[in-house]
Amino acid sequence: MHANLFRYLGGVPKFVVCDNLKAAVTNPDRYDPGINRTYAEMAAHYGTAILAARPRRPKDKAKVEVAVQIAQRWILARLRNQRFFSLAELNAAIGVLVVELNARQMRGFGSSRAELFAEIDRLKLGELPDQPYVFARWKRCRVAPDYHVEIDGHLSLARSYDKARVDAACRRGILIKARSVASIRSILKNGLDRAFLDERFDDQPLRHGNIRGQGYFH
Repeated sequence: MHANLFRYLGGVPKFVVCDNLKAAVTNPDRYDPGINRTYAEMAAHYGTAILAARPRRPKDKAKVEVAVQIAQRWILARLRNQRFFSLAELNAAIGVLVVELNARQMRGFGSSRAELFAEIDRLKLGELPDQPYVFARWKRCRVAPDYHVEIDGHLSLARSYDKARVDAACRRGILIKARSVASIRSILKNGLDRAFLDERFDDQPLRHGNIRGQGYFH
């Protein structure tokens, strides 16, 4: 969501004021709130800071609340009776109304939101990085006595099936984009990995004097 927002704005603000949702704020402390690790990495990638609003303090994000109200009245309300058959189609319709809303003259300002953004806000934005942030998940894993690291249960599959079959099942899972443990287990249970057992790869493993190989550990 943030990556799409920054791309739409054409730059990065100095800080982002977020709500105290659990997906973003791990510790809602008034003076030193804890920020979710992935969320903090996203902010670091874009060179911005996260300022969490205080719990039960709607004034900390008053402008956002007003913007939500405006979007409900001028965008969602106008689309409520229309039917869309894809997310792309819905986003296209929303995009048209967003442009129209931002071009409306605001009473008391003598300018539109688009004009004020170009004159004031756009000049204050930082540059976008060369590449957008890529979402990542973090998980603590235990290293087994044989130096393997269990990730999402794949080590348990290796105890029930031989290594060649697990590797073949994983190759099939990657091919069909079914990478969960349940999917790999189903592939093995139904023998769908066997078509991948006889695959031959042209690439030879890297040979180097500093690589000890599996024999070193036995």
